Amino acid sequence: MFKRKCLSFCFVVDIDFAFAFAIAFAFDFAIASYVFEHSTNPELFLKEIQRVAKRGFIEVPDAFRERITCVPYHRLEISNIDNVLHITKKTGPINDIGINELLDDYKRDLINDFTAKHPFEFQIRYYWDKDNGGIKYKI
Repeated sequence: MFKRKCLSFCFVVDIDFAFAFAIAFAFDFAIASYVFEHSTNPELFLKEIQRVAKRGFIEVPDAFRERITCVPYHRLEISNIDNVLHITKKTGPINDIGINELLDDYKRDLINDFTAKHPFEFQIRYYWDKDNGGIKYKI
């Protein structure tokens, strides 16, 4: 016999409080794939995802990729150092002039080709579990 499983999509920081209180630890696993970097309130995001799920997975572009792509609508720059997420809040794209001056069109095309062929080298894939201390981070 199969256990019935539920799949739910929601905005982490917009979960209705009364509903959320009732569903604390309601989910076995939460996936946040390419959404965390858009958050304006990383503390609340991480608190809420840990409150409603026992374990999970966060996937974001790494800080180096942020610097070479300068995405204007990403609000966070994130690195994973020794399994601790180091989070920098952004008010806009961080345009690293030194890197961008070095990346003329030819080199930029090479980097774009390389990142397309090796996407996991330029992203953070962070697994967490409440039983092992939850999400470790510094802002």
